[in-house]
Amino acid sequence: MTILPNAWQNARTPCRAAPAHDAEPSLVRAFATFTQAAVSLEKSYGQLQAEVAQLSGKLDPLLRRVVVLSPAVGPPSIPVQSLGVVR
Repeated sequence: MTILPNAWQNARTPCRAAPAHDAEPSLVRAFATFTQAAVSLEKSYGQLQAEVAQLSGKLDPLLRRVVVLSPAVGPPSIPVQSLGVVR
């Protein structure tokens, strides 16, 4: 049978927390990793914005040609902006 310490015995045993200077290097590493990830995400977001702008520039003339070539259909009933095209 295992005998567990009671609450009074636990209260007498001091808690041993890691000294603050031991945690500091891991916090610095964690912050550096977070910063690198944030910079990478920001760069990727900028690249995606540029790609969306480029594709939108290619898509607009094509949509205009479709509307001109099929006048019986008329203009699209959904505005291009509502299709998620970002400018």
